[in-house]
Amino acid sequence: MASLRNQKSINGGVVIIIALVTALLSGPISDRLSGISLDLLFLSRSFVNQADDKEFKSEDFALVIIDEETYRTPPFEQSPLVMWTPAIAAVLGDIQKAKPKMVGMDLIFPTSVEALSPNYDRPLLKVLRRGRNAKNLVIGKFDHPTKPLKPSKGHAFAIGPGKNVHAINFPPDPDSIIRRDKSHFDRTDGSYQTSLRFEMAKRLKPDLELADETVYLNFDRHSLKAETWSLSDLYTCHQDGNQAAYDKAFKDKIVLFGVALDVEDRKLSSARWLAARGLETNLKRCTLPVREGLSWHKEKLSTIPGVFLNIQGVKDWLNGNHILPLPLWQLALIVFVSAALVALFSIGSALSRGLTVFLIAMILWVVSAFVFLGLNTLLPLLTGLILTALAFVASQIYRLFVTERERNQIRSAFSRYMSGPLLDQMVGSGKMPELGGEKREVTIFFSDIAGFTTLSEKSSDEETIQRLNSYFNAMSECVQRHGGIVDKFIGDSVMAIFGAPFDQPDHAIQAVEAAKDCLSMLEEHELGALFPTRIGIASGSAIVGNVGSDLRFDYTAIGNVVNTASRLESSNKETGTQLLVHADTAKLYNQTARHADELIKAGELQLRGQEAVTEVYTLKSK
Repeated sequence: MASLRNQKSINGGVVIIIALVTALLSGPISDRLSGISLDLLFLSRSFVNQADDKEFKSEDFALVIIDEETYRTPPFEQSPLVMWTPAIAAVLGDIQKAKPKMVGMDLIFPTSVEALSPNYDRPLLKVLRRGRNAKNLVIGKFDHPTKPLKPSKGHAFAIGPGKNVHAINFPPDPDSIIRRDKSHFDRTDGSYQTSLRFEMAKRLKPDLELADETVYLNFDRHSLKAETWSLSDLYTCHQDGNQAAYDKAFKDKIVLFGVALDVEDRKLSSARWLAARGLETNLKRCTLPVREGLSWHKEKLSTIPGVFLNIQGVKDWLNGNHILPLPLWQLALIVFVSAALVALFSIGSALSRGLTVFLIAMILWVVSAFVFLGLNTLLPLLTGLILTALAFVASQIYRLFVTERERNQIRSAFSRYMSGPLLDQMVGSGKMPELGGEKREVTIFFSDIAGFTTLSEKSSDEETIQRLNSYFNAMSECVQRHGGIVDKFIGDSVMAIFGAPFDQPDHAIQAVEAAKDCLSMLEEHELGALFPTRIGIASGSAIVGNVGSDLRFDYTAIGNVVNTASRLESSNKETGTQLLVHADTAKLYNQTARHADELIKAGELQLRGQEAVTEVYTLKSK
């Protein structure tokens, strides 16, 4: 059985190992769970009524969408998208006249009908060139290693492909959910091209710098609150010549064209659970009333139109509001500290205390995740919760099979010697004795029943045993009440130790108090008349520990102080007293103000086996 110091060292090493293992696991687990953690944080944050207090707010943006209504309204109805370019040009031209800050097109026309109908796309080409000259129009392409999707040659030439055609795709997470954004995409020749989102933001804020790392989109309740216009409604407004409506709707706005259909071109993103709850939308009308049954914005779906991801990206770049991943070393350090605290209290404490610390750690991790989110940093929620739980489980397994087994062995060894509360105190404090034997300053309490042989001859064996058991119970209660342990019963004698196995600075005082308590208790009950008791008490050094063979041993004290206490007890016959206390013990007892002069000198004795004369003390008569 390990000593206390060794066991503490072992426990400390186990705590460090558990903390290190969980810290090392934080990287792989975070790779898998960071995205889900972010989704949960966005969902939870949506229950808080947050204001859109950023520099660029949702009302600074406007969306022109091809929706289900557009597909069911002439001239778009039953017409392929490639034939819509004149109508799109008309709407885009009126928007340009309204002088928006920036226009982006999350629309790609990879084919054209120019070969079949010359000049059919001319209106759109003119509008694209006008936007190129104004430097406030960019259009999209989809970068892919094998299947890229680019604007047709005519559209690219009109807008200027080198500067005004930019990627609209996002870097997907391993689970194919869109959570992250990049400022640029590297090319095989070592160059790069900015994304459509970053390019739009860069033109509005020229001092914006490229980001070296991938960042997370920062979704909130306002992510779908940009003013949204149906292409069919705006085209009708154009046909009515209502430029004033365009001026009011799009002047100084950041405008994006895109698709928002009920089932097509919808993306799973980190706003998926937020969207399933129902995001706030801001539909606007110019001429046509809203057609019933075509309200994609009323559906609580986990997917959202891709154009809303682009507008969120533009807004985040403009506001510098992206969520940054916490550096791995910082995450590992936080996990290490959390796991170490949980393991430390779980291994070294009772289950209830360890569970309390574990729950506190879990709550603190959740709170910290939201605090970091407010600082635009992702502290992975699930990573911390899972690893903290793992540390707790590992600690409890170790505690159950190692620490608790050690404590149970201690309990088994000492349950015969001390009361339950004292045993709990010793085990709970972790101050375990050196069971192989240790030298300690103790006080030995020795009692014996005067004339027990004669008394037992007057009663039956059963009656004697019953009464003796009652006597031992009473004596044990007195001893244990004052912090002593009953070492053994020897016939009708009781030996008790004060000051072991755990420290008891006032062991001498408590031993005398226990003797007074025992004598008073015996005097008040019939046991005193049946069993007249004599007590001897001595203080000094002794070796205490388990003594015996490998098959049978007992916890006891060995030393001259034990012999002295035993002989003081028997010397009560010579002095006619019930209690004799060695001079060293009496000195310690009388030094306290409350007990001053309670013990008086009873004489000097030469105890058997000792050459020196010993001063002995007894209680002052009342």
